[in-house]
Amino acid sequence: LNIFTDAETSKNGLHVKLNENPENCGQILENFFQLQIHKIGELATNKILFQYLLPEIAFRMVKNDSRVISTMEIWSFLDEIKKEQTNAGRRFEFYKRKQFSPGRFPSINIENLFPQAEDKFGFLRTTEIDNEINTYYEFSHQLWRDFFCACKIAFEMTYVNQEISILATLAFSDDVLTLVADLTRENTRMPYQKESGGDWVFPSSKEVKYRLPSAEKILSLWRNKNGRSAQIAVYNLLTIMRLGRKNNLANLNLSNLDLRLCKMNGCKFVEFWREKIYPSIFDNSWLNLNFFINDGHSAQITAVCTDGKNFIFSGDSSGEVRCLDIRTKNWIFIKNFSAGEAVGSEEHTSELQSP
Repeated sequence: LNIFTDAETSKNGLHVKLNENPENCGQILENFFQLQIHKIGELATNKILFQYLLPEIAFRMVKNDSRVISTMEIWSFLDEIKKEQTNAGRRFEFYKRKQFSPGRFPSINIENLFPQAEDKFGFLRTTEIDNEINTYYEFSHQLWRDFFCACKIAFEMTYVNQEISILATLAFSDDVLTLVADLTRENTRMPYQKESGGDWVFPSSKEVKYRLPSAEKILSLWRNKNGRSAQIAVYNLLTIMRLGRKNNLANLNLSNLDLRLCKMNGCKFVEFWREKIYPSIFDNSWLNLNFFINDGHSAQITAVCTDGKNFIFSGDSSGEVRCLDIRTKNWIFIKNFSAGEAVGSEEHTSELQSP
């Protein structure tokens, strides 16, 4: 609340584009840090610090499952980004091309930027001293670490070749991925009904107001790939979608994906409106049923039919038959027909009558 209040009271008089009516933690923090970039010191210098250096430092902390980072690690990274042939150097050059117009990148000493995070802004602080050479730093609040790590991920989702991005290197926590969902406005892609009792709307990326990365689009790059890297990338992307869309994952094409790490218990994968059905598709996907069983069939569905009005009947390979009331979205009948039972007998036919 204090951060929100500070951002709202400080924005007057500053020519900076902020999120109007921020509705989640990530957007409030984004406004706050955008204002810090414009309030204190040189604008271009602050942009590099907030948009690149602090996200890199935070990511390295998260990757190492640590709340601290040593000065040796920081100076080693700063040395890397000055060499264009290194991965860090290429990423930094890529960042400069995307964020600055040709010839507008400031002539600065990168090594002088890091102390500003501690001395000028107070986002980093000394936490313990190993010896006279190696000092350890931490963010003054763990939320800062998670937020800047989320900024790094959102940047990669926006610009970088997705198949080799950090999305495939580490399964991030829900705290970090919630902030990624906030920054990429994943909530704007959440299915909604036009009006009470109306048909469902499934917003596409083109309908989103901002030019933002879409986890759903990036997910398609991982089709027909399996193995650990694919599992981690798909886990991160689908978790971003789950958190941003409040567990509503209906009407998605999740086919040919390695979903074995994805914990989707309790998610909705289908919506109904009158005679319309909007299911997600899992054709040829790798699944871990322990992470996907909700309250529906656990075996392969072999038959589906409807009475054309209010009920959908389905059967699976285990012999289970279910009836779903599409008005209430509740199961009103579940029966398991063991091997050898005459499903079409008068006894069982009477059980299947609509209530």
